[in-house]
Amino acid sequence: MVLCHGATCVISLQFAPTAGGSRSANLGFVDNVSGSPQLLPLIGNGALSQPDAAIGKTTNVKKMVGNGSSIPPVAAQEVKQFARRGASRPTRFFVSLRNIGSTADRFAVQGDGGVTDFTVHYFLGAIPSDSIDVTSAVESGAFSTTTLAPGAITSGDSMIRVEIFAADKTLVAKGATATFKLTFSSVSDPTKADVVKATVTAR
Repeated sequence: MVLCHGATCVISLQFAPTAGGSRSANLGFVDNVSGSPQLLPLIGNGALSQPDAAIGKTTNVKKMVGNGSSIPPVAAQEVKQFARRGASRPTRFFVSLRNIGSTADRFAVQGDGGVTDFTVHYFLGAIPSDSIDVTSAVESGAFSTTTLAPGAITSGDSMIRVEIFAADKTLVAKGATATFKLTFSSVSDPTKADVVKATVTAR
């Protein structure tokens, strides 16, 4: 779209790549001034697929940390909570994923394993009664999401639920902290990735 007012023109362009990687072009302006046409170089990077991960204390995506912050991965995409020592109920985090690229793709999920005195479990699905334990697959990097179309986001039954226990009071010191990182990477282009972190402090 071109809007001109006097000697000034404002041009709006939309970059819609059909292939990944660096792309360049020239926009030419033909006028009655010497040196016409005038060329304006255009440079962009086409992302065939790009994961946008977000983490929160609830399943409300709008309140999650990291939504819309995937290029490049942001280290601050972290949610912190307390974990009660010896509690039978875990501290829960919920992780959603959106494909903000231009093509459908699956995304590999790699999660940290348990650390000294803390235990972590990963589930597919937000509701405990309807979820599947995918801990071993996530920790080994063998788990991946279903295929997400461009703009699609995981629903309640396909988001990741993270449960962390500080089960033994004698082993977990008050104030002890542990951070568990989840990395989502494109199956078709592993360089496209996003990271979220779940951090607990024992009390």
